[in-house]
Amino acid sequence: SQCTRIEEICEVVAAAVHGLLPCACVVVTLYDPAVGAVRWRCDRGLEGHEEFLERVLGVDRSSRVFFRPNAAGGAQKADSSGRLVAYPGGLFELLGGEVSESVCALFRRTLRIGSVYHVAFSLDGRPVGGVTLLLHRDAKLSHAASIEGIVRHASVEILRLDAKAEIGRIASRLALATESAHIGVWDLDLTHDRLEWDSRMFEIYGVAPAQFSRTYEAWRNALHPDDLGPAEDALQAAIRGERAFHTEFRVCRSPDDVRHVEAHGTVLRGADGTAERVIGVNWDVTDRARAGERLRASLEGTVRVLSALTDLRDPYTAGHQHKVAQLACAIAEALGLGADRLNGLRVAASLHDIGKISVPAEILAKPSGLTPAEFGLIRAHPQAAHDVLNGIDFPWPVAEVVLEHHECLDGSGYPRGLRGDEILLEARILAVADVVEAMCSHRPYRPAVGLPAALRELGEHRGILYAPEVVDACVHVFSQGQFSFQA
Repeated sequence: SQCTRIEEICEVVAAAVHGLLPCACVVVTLYDPAVGAVRWRCDRGLEGHEEFLERVLGVDRSSRVFFRPNAAGGAQKADSSGRLVAYPGGLFELLGGEVSESVCALFRRTLRIGSVYHVAFSLDGRPVGGVTLLLHRDAKLSHAASIEGIVRHASVEILRLDAKAEIGRIASRLALATESAHIGVWDLDLTHDRLEWDSRMFEIYGVAPAQFSRTYEAWRNALHPDDLGPAEDALQAAIRGERAFHTEFRVCRSPDDVRHVEAHGTVLRGADGTAERVIGVNWDVTDRARAGERLRASLEGTVRVLSALTDLRDPYTAGHQHKVAQLACAIAEALGLGADRLNGLRVAASLHDIGKISVPAEILAKPSGLTPAEFGLIRAHPQAAHDVLNGIDFPWPVAEVVLEHHECLDGSGYPRGLRGDEILLEARILAVADVVEAMCSHRPYRPAVGLPAALRELGEHRGILYAPEVVDACVHVFSQGQFSFQA
């Protein structure tokens, strides 16, 4: 999980498997979307056969293409079960390479291969490459379960790096958009009521320097009447030291030209703590505001795709995240959270179980109790989710909320054993919504116990496991008939 490139994962897997089976030659292959084919990525145990391998595969083995998805051969033969599968025909038959039987026989004879086994990387349920074991004659296959576990974990890590690469591409596009913004700098002297703007500020506000009185009142007069109150409140709160200055407002350059502006500022104080100046930046975000709906729709689509990935991994709880998000937002509204925090909570709740992609499917669907080792894997899913989500530049602390959604007020939760207010409010809300929805739904190991039992669970552990104010808000939304789960 410390690898930063897929090639590193392949190397680690090859080394780990060869360490378990030093009597085998290990070949790692992986689908290359650039060419639409599987390539030989790396190998172990083939030392001493370089001249022969160059004749068969070429000087650079990693450039060798073995099959294309629409061709007969390896793509259809590779098994997606995640188990080691025997392939009597050998490596080239498995990979679908256009190699004659005589060459395959020579390959077996030269490398003294007695048997061939393969376990596939399963990426989104598609077997695209994997680990092939070429066992020497008279050698026996061992450590099968450990090898399968290595490959399964590598599959998850490859998916993680694919996701991070996509996130990086999105971040690059966002950075490009930021660079195109028109940013202006301002300096407000509170002691002398003197406001200084740079040239970009005059462009943003559509004001000529000669027409600007350089006072606080001049700034107020430029704002849209509907935004003046909130903008002033934000500035005064920053001056009082209650919070940082960050707000958005509209500027009326003319009746037909209204611009959207985002403002950030820092308050400078004297030795006695009195606010003396505020310096900050404004930038024209009109294009961003107009594209906001499209961006929000794109974000919602990304969240739906990531949420669907969890549902595919654990079909027995399909829809769980969606329903938890509904209840969590209803509780948050009852607690008076603002629209922005509600949006962040909705995203976190919709993705809170994405870490389960790192848990073997047979454990998620197990109809009986879990062993301590299996439960340990389950307990790791908040951290796995955090590792995936932490690389996404959400405007809310989504990764932290997801990481903490199994923490308990008394410190008995996981993964960090946080207590009380150490747990984010959104995570405390998510914990309650998660418990209620889970108890109201069927699971492989038990039938649904129903809402009354779920509310009794909250009441019995109110102030112990669950935040009292969150429990009260949850009970309120159900008792007032304000909420029901929607498909």
